[in-house]
Amino acid sequence: MNVSRRKQNHPSRSASSPSALEEECAVSSTSPNPSFLPAGTSLGPFPVRPATEGDSPRDTITIRDVAGRSFGFALLGTESRALKALGEAHSASEANATVSPISGK
Repeated sequence: MNVSRRKQNHPSRSASSPSALEEECAVSSTSPNPSFLPAGTSLGPFPVRPATEGDSPRDTITIRDVAGRSFGFALLGTESRALKALGEAHSASEANATVSPISGK
């Protein structure tokens, strides 16, 4: 049986201008109702809560579902901020500069 899978084309993200980054991280008006997110909700290992308009774009992430709706989440904790910084790095050297070396091993 031959099964083929179609690759999805992902539009390139241009973070060359602050407005593109702000647009990518903008809090959506369709953010989830906080009552649907119990305490301890996470995206993978990273704790989150519904984003509000008062949250900084540096601490928010936008998730789009298959229907095209956008949901804004605020990242909580230092690990989440580090993940956001790594995702915004433009080069490997910039990504490496955001990661602190682990000492004492």
